[in-house]
Amino acid sequence: MKRQIIIFLPLAFLIASCNGQNISRDKVPSLVLNTLKAKYPLINDVDWEKHGNIYEAEFDLNDSTEISVRIDEAGGLIMQKQDVPNSNLTSEIAAVIKSQYKDYTIDDVEKIEKDGVIYYQVELKGKNKKEVNLVLLPDGTEEKKISYWD
Repeated sequence: MKRQIIIFLPLAFLIASCNGQNISRDKVPSLVLNTLKAKYPLINDVDWEKHGNIYEAEFDLNDSTEISVRIDEAGGLIMQKQDVPNSNLTSEIAAVIKSQYKDYTIDDVEKIEKDGVIYYQVELKGKNKKEVNLVLLPDGTEEKKISYWD
């Protein structure tokens, strides 16, 4: 029993540290709040997380589009993502998925903007297969430098 506890506790702490920590609005620096307000002046209901020195805001735009924004503690906008319909994928991305992931279906699509570049984050599911998460450029090229943003 002691051995199981010794193995389980460090594993639990490791898993917990991988996720962001939920924080209240009053714990978010004003520079971060100002950046979000400048980009999205009409939003009100924002959920905040902190990942190291990065703040992540998650909210719904017009009660329909889920958006997440990452801002550094100096107020610099790092990147943002938003849910988009599958139909927003480029024909090149659709062709790559059709040819390389024949036994999968598209479960979720999000558009990411980082440093002025657009990426598409695609979650694929297959029957009795492990889920596949891809980050793709509009031309269908897989982008390995950017991690899948969960």
